[in-house]
Formats: sequence, C-alpha cells, structure tokens
Amino acid sequence: MSAVTRTLVRANFYQDSVTLMRLASEVKKLPGVQEAAAMMGTEANKVILAEAGLEAPEMRQAQPNDLILAVRAGDAAAAAAGLARAEELLAARQTATAIAGAFRPRTLETAAKSLPGRWRARAIASRMGWTGPLWA
Repeated sequence: MSAVTRTLVRANFYQDSVTLMRLASEVKKLPGVQEAAAMMGTEANKVILAEAGLEAPEMRQAQPNDLILAVRAGDAAAAAAGLARAEELLAARQTATAIAGAFRPRTLETAAKSLPGRWRARAIASRMGWTGPLWA
C-alpha cells in the first residue's frame, strides 16, 4: 500500500509559526498519519514541503500569507482525518482568540458601566460603599 498525500491551502489565513508547529505535531499523532505540516506559503516553505515529500499541485500557487496544510498517511481516510483534525484545531484556536479578544475592562468603574440596568446600579453603589437596599 502506498502513502497518500492530501493538501489544503487556506488563502489569507496567517498563523504564527509556533501555532503551526503545535498543530502539525498534534496531527502527526493520529493513527495512520506518517507526516504532517502546517506552513505559510512562502517560497522557502514550499521548498521544505517538497523536500519532505509533501508537495501537491494546489500549493504551488500559494502566497506568503496563505496557509498550507499537508498530510501524508497510509490511506486516503487517514489523510482526510488528518486534514479535518488540523481544521478543527485551527477553528478552536480562532474561537479561543475571539474569546480572549472580548471586552476586558481595565477598571472596576469601566466594568460597572458595561453592566446592564440594575446590575450596573448595584456595582456602582457597592463601589461607593452603599450597603443598603437599592430599591426600597
């Protein structure tokens, strides 16, 4: 049985090299996966992929800001599973980045102002030292 290589190029999908190394490492752990790479589409990276036996026609047109995912596996199903796992990991990273980038107030006052209605009033009253009921 010969190895199967599958490649996916995601246009304008920059990721830092540490993220890509971790992603490739996780994909390599899958059953049947022999090699995996996640690299930006620079000319130097395309040469590295070719030397590793991961070259595919679809990656030739990749630009430096395009992400190249490549998986070599024992069969087509394992290669497809490797690409699917890579995309899952990328999606999880995007979700985590979006959550981390959510509103984070720097002060208690800013946080209180962002609260809706009665919770805002309670937070401000508490900050001012008010301990009694707000609505009598």
